[in-house]
Amino acid sequence: MTPTGLATAPRTTSAAPAGQRRRLAADDLALYLVTDPALSGARGIAAVVDAAVSGGVRFVQLRDKDADDAAIVEQLVALSAVIAGRA
Repeated sequence: MTPTGLATAPRTTSAAPAGQRRRLAADDLALYLVTDPALSGARGIAAVVDAAVSGGVRFVQLRDKDADDAAIVEQLVALSAVIAGRA
């Protein structure tokens, strides 16, 4: 199932002027990972994300409703190192 409207939705994370922003295609979201610390278990989120990106995931959403801001930042730094331009 392809979500409607994705091919025309501009990326909002870009600092580029609107005319130069890359547009998302539905294929960009074909493999989209939403993390879950409970499901990651002993492997940890970084290992799960590393394996998922190696398997073709292009977008990763860090989701940890129970973490405080400092823990989220720590996780984001770790995931940035794992992803390093691959997703």
